[in-house]
Amino acid sequence: MNKVVQIVSFNVPYPPDYGGVIDVFYKIKSLHQLGFEIILHTFEYGRSVQPQLEKYCKKVFYYKRHRSIFYFFSRLPFIVVSRKNKALLQNLLTNEGVILFEGIHTTYWLYRNALKNRQIVVRTHNIEYLYYQGLAITEKSIFRRIYFLLESSKLRKYEVETLANANHIIAISPNDFAFFKQYFNTVNLVYPFHGNDEIRCKTGKGNYILIHGDLSVPENIQSIKWLIENVVAMVRYPFIVAGKNPAQSLQKIIARYQHVKLIANPSENNMNDLIANAHINLIHSFHPQGMKLKLLNSLYKGRFVIVNPGVIDNTGFEKTCYIAHQKEDYIIYITMLMDKVFDEKLLQERIELLESYSMIVQAKRIAQIL
Repeated sequence: MNKVVQIVSFNVPYPPDYGGVIDVFYKIKSLHQLGFEIILHTFEYGRSVQPQLEKYCKKVFYYKRHRSIFYFFSRLPFIVVSRKNKALLQNLLTNEGVILFEGIHTTYWLYRNALKNRQIVVRTHNIEYLYYQGLAITEKSIFRRIYFLLESSKLRKYEVETLANANHIIAISPNDFAFFKQYFNTVNLVYPFHGNDEIRCKTGKGNYILIHGDLSVPENIQSIKWLIENVVAMVRYPFIVAGKNPAQSLQKIIARYQHVKLIANPSENNMNDLIANAHINLIHSFHPQGMKLKLLNSLYKGRFVIVNPGVIDNTGFEKTCYIAHQKEDYIIYITMLMDKVFDEKLLQERIELLESYSMIVQAKRIAQIL
């Protein structure tokens, strides 16, 4: 008989088109391939019912996320209390199997210690209090900054208290693993599920530099603006900025430069082609929490990758990326690499490095925990 696992997702994990849900969806798919029966509990948050999930899940339960303004005054984090749902608790208790909470967001009933005598695993997607702290530092709106600071303060206490009730914690990056290991003995490291079944890097050269991501997310907008103003503006190679729902402020900045092209809302295949055909994938982040899926996608599909320390530190990818500690380093590496060929030797090195980051390897690690 197949093993049963109940997965509680913070959002509907289909389509897999942004960081967290990419990890959840491909985890579900990979565990299904290993023979697990999956009961999925998922909160609807800007997404509708997705029949595609029934291909991999024995049952799928959907729950509304209640975003009442009164929750802002709760002593619990808003991302948690807005996902409080009694039907979820009832369904978790009624169905069998290990319970896997995806993100601290979904752990309200674990915090309430309402799942006694059940095997509980929590997949942490960030050190959330540090993530929100970082958002507060870079946020320009005073109201949003206050919200982020309050949420960070609530999360700092909540994370440690709640995770103490779990049997296992699965961290997503080495830095997160080291952090949680300070407090708990049963911490495991499982890298993100990224959707890449094989390495598709092309040898040779491309004729443009790519910057990609969700262009509506504030932290991505801030990083891309920084790259354009401090790096892109200083060189004259062709650049492409591609991603979902570009913010108006970003569109205005890009429009100033003739050597920069914006591609809004590319299809998945189009985005994959953009990554693969670029000569350089350029990545920057002010927030060093978690593991950046855009980094993994660039390594699996692209040629040269230039990053800042906030993207790469302690990931294991330091040897295959060029690390820019300041804006001048980006410019130096771009100038050097645009004349360099991505050859078979570099491709083989990439293949050997990524072997331990494959999704099937990560799925087997989770299977051992479950």
